[in-house]
Amino acid sequence: MLVFSLFAQDASNAPEKSGTTGSIGTVTINGEVYNQLSLRPEIPIGKLGLGLDVYLYFNDKGMYWESWDFSSGDAAYRTIIDKIYYLRWGQPGENLYFKAGALPSVTLGQGILVNNYSNIMEYPQVRQIGLDFKAKIAGVGIELIHSNFKEASPGVIGMRSSLGILPKLSAGISYVTDLDQNAGLKDSDGDTYPDYYDFYPDDSLRYDGLADAQDDWEV
Repeated sequence: MLVFSLFAQDASNAPEKSGTTGSIGTVTINGEVYNQLSLRPEIPIGKLGLGLDVYLYFNDKGMYWESWDFSSGDAAYRTIIDKIYYLRWGQPGENLYFKAGALPSVTLGQGILVNNYSNIMEYPQVRQIGLDFKAKIAGVGIELIHSNFKEASPGVIGMRSSLGILPKLSAGISYVTDLDQNAGLKDSDGDTYPDYYDFYPDDSLRYDGLADAQDDWEV
């Protein structure tokens, strides 16, 4: 979708609030339910902000330690990388800002096409690495949104370019598309047909209600 706009001020330039948040809930891992306790602090280093997700999974059988595996170099690397919630530089409204990783709330321009978009709706079962990028170069504003770099097929992609006409007045053009609209739908059998449309959600060889070919009939 393509939109031209003329506004007095971009809604996406509100500065972020840093600090520590936490959550309590449940997650399902390999078919088993665990309680989750997590803390998400941000470590500020100048303009750089490193968001962490420090969490514990436990149930009546004890702790789930696979998410804290330091038994080898590769395992330790995965454990550490998995605890990085996001990486941020600067703040919205500055000449250069980007945030990579978890995106709890992203707005493109005035929010006509993208308003408070989030890529953490299924977190922590699904961990996405998105990008929110904003820059100002010689009075020209550039914005880019990408929902998830971990998937080979792109999802939500948004772009915007704006030009300041007056001190508080700018004109811009925005383009947003979703190249994988079924990505948010559950697909139990992994046949690329979401359960909502799949007549056989637990059978990866069939998806519609049509009769099988004669060669497949059992005699």
